[in-house]
Amino acid sequence: SLDEVLEGAGGLPLLVVACGVQEPGNLGALLRTADAAGATGFVATPGSASLTHPRAVRASMGGIFRLPAVEAKLDAVLGGAHSRQFRVIGADARGDVGYDSADWAGPIALLLGGEGGGLPAEAIDRLDVRIAVPMAPGVESLSVNAAAAVLLFEAARQRRVISRA
Repeated sequence: SLDEVLEGAGGLPLLVVACGVQEPGNLGALLRTADAAGATGFVATPGSASLTHPRAVRASMGGIFRLPAVEAKLDAVLGGAHSRQFRVIGADARGDVGYDSADWAGPIALLLGGEGGGLPAEAIDRLDVRIAVPMAPGVESLSVNAAAAVLLFEAARQRRVISRA
């Protein structure tokens, strides 16, 4: 259930929310990256491929069996995240905070947009922070999985540093 996914697999909550990731292989790879970086839950919103699509399951490399994951409406995810005091962070090439200067401590819901359209307007309006990955001049965007890897492993790095202090 969504409540179980919001509670996570234990530890400090780090929820990954795929908003309109349509290609099943990309969705599965995103779930695999979330699992590898220590996310505690995963949500695919409407407009995303099915978590149980054979290509998504295959691309997750077993992550679908380890990481609590569910398909749920964005409004329900955001409502549940806000009620649990999650900070809602969106990956956005036009974001005003660099991923490496962002604070990844505390409960986080990281929203990642689809391959072509990015985050939907209804998500952007409810973000606490818009995070960007600075890129070389002339480069417009990263794949959703590449952006997720950069962001999630920075979150994991900061959380390791905090837990050692």
